[in-house]
Amino acid sequence: MRSFKVHRRWSLAPSIFSTAFLLSIVLASHAAAARLESRVAECGAARESLTFDIIRKGKTIGTQIVEVYDCDGVNAAVINVDIAFRMALLRIKATQSVVEKWRDGSMISFHSERSASFSGDTIIEANRIDGVWNIFTNGSLETSDARLASSAYWTADLVHAEAVLNIDTGELIPIVDRSRDGDVYELLRSDGKILRIVVAGDRIVSTQLVNAGEIEISFVRTD
Repeated sequence: MRSFKVHRRWSLAPSIFSTAFLLSIVLASHAAAARLESRVAECGAARESLTFDIIRKGKTIGTQIVEVYDCDGVNAAVINVDIAFRMALLRIKATQSVVEKWRDGSMISFHSERSASFSGDTIIEANRIDGVWNIFTNGSLETSDARLASSAYWTADLVHAEAVLNIDTGELIPIVDRSRDGDVYELLRSDGKILRIVVAGDRIVSTQLVNAGEIEISFVRTD
């Protein structure tokens, strides 16, 4: 596997669990979606719409809707994620709006705005310039020359990634090995977890994050 350089610096946001804060998450998500859709306003109507169920411990906890646009040789995706579930006595809710741009099977830019009851707000802005990624997460800079895909898991080009950009935290997770069995790909992450990706041609069918043989979370296409 090709090696690549990464530089990290992190900051943490407070956790808030009040009902008022949960409502503010919903309101913030609508505003974020409107702002990010303006980034593809010049692209015209969406070429296709993809819908994924997000499954945790056998239960559907949310949905991810992806609108894909053609923009003068660039594929743009507007991604909206809505998750809600309970963990012990805590009510967990998160909403997120993302815009990704891809050219020739490689991601070239990424912007995300996320509100969550357990970690506050996270804004990620990432651009690849001259082969190097500059990734700002709440103002903290990370750079990398890896070929990236995001943990939105919406495109079959994910199978070629050298590292995965966690859309929740901005963390870069290197891929250290990969294997293929027909339409099933397995990407071994540096933390020991496996991304199991099922594709059908250029269409992604599902992605599972597997930890020590147990499925942590799944994204399953339903459209």
